[in-house]
Amino acid sequence: MRPVSIDTIVEAYRNLPPASGRCWQAHALIPDRLYLSRGERGEHALFLTGERASFGVLPPLPGVDHASDLVALPEGVPLAALRLISQDPLNGGRVMGHIAYEMATRLLAAPATGNEALLAATGWVLVLLGDTDREPLSRERQIGLVGECVFLRRLLRRAMVFGVPATEVVRRWMGHGPALRDFVSQGLAVEVKTTTATTRRHEIGSLEQLDPQAPDEEVFVFSIGLRRDASAPRKLTQYVDDVRQMMVTPAGDPDAAALHAFKLRLEAYGYRDEDRGRYDEEPGYLPRAHLPGALFPEAGLARLRLESFVGGALPAMVAEVRYSLEITSEPLDAQTEDAVLHRLLSAAPVSSALV
Repeated sequence: MRPVSIDTIVEAYRNLPPASGRCWQAHALIPDRLYLSRGERGEHALFLTGERASFGVLPPLPGVDHASDLVALPEGVPLAALRLISQDPLNGGRVMGHIAYEMATRLLAAPATGNEALLAATGWVLVLLGDTDREPLSRERQIGLVGECVFLRRLLRRAMVFGVPATEVVRRWMGHGPALRDFVSQGLAVEVKTTTATTRRHEIGSLEQLDPQAPDEEVFVFSIGLRRDASAPRKLTQYVDDVRQMMVTPAGDPDAAALHAFKLRLEAYGYRDEDRGRYDEEPGYLPRAHLPGALFPEAGLARLRLESFVGGALPAMVAEVRYSLEITSEPLDAQTEDAVLHRLLSAAPVSSALV
């Protein structure tokens, strides 16, 4: 079978009648494995077949449950499946189209993929299920996304020089996932920090945020300072568009695969193109960074670590630590930074960084 497009999936949803009780009309994307369906009120649903134990721990998201007493029409066969349902009345088809496309693509490429592994590989896009009452990004999240877009552009420029496809750049961007680094590949991670302060003062969310997550992992901080002003011309939307414009093939044409993957990650981050008007009304950023973007090795930062505390442990009554870090050390020189970016692009992506 050839992979279907998201538009084809959305169109298939339009032609499905609503469910009646336990009976759901099933449209097979991957026979015996993945089905489209509609709920009794027309909700867009996706069934991934298998017994409950095969899925492991289910993601704590609305619209995710397992049912073992379904009846799949028109054949009328019993079905045990993980049921994913979007409650979004306006965008449910598109949301489920993205999720179904990601799952179908992986199953076509590796039909033997188990249910638990498939959920792990597509977890980053499943967060769209929890977005029915969403609001545009907070100002703090907007500033964070601006910084990550600046770094994405820097990485895309180097990828062009190294002959690396834009899709490989997107595969290393994990800023939408709260448990992962902003950019990561095997053995190397980059945490992006954006500040509006006059110095490189950044908020660190935990003691572990900058810690290497494996013995051989090197961590770097990309620090940038941007002035925010009500009259400043550059908005978040322009930074996003800047990244899109650099996602091109060697021939200079738009790279459809990279653009699609970038859009999915933006949506998982919480950014939607339909909110552009709202973002364009927000204060913007001065065109020139007052603190130019620079890379700093984590190992050289005088920061808080667990060993900073007596006995190498937090006091008994301290549950978590957040702190401000003001970076005053020297950044990497241009040649060393170039080598780090090359390593980030050439090392294998982590298992969850899938396009």
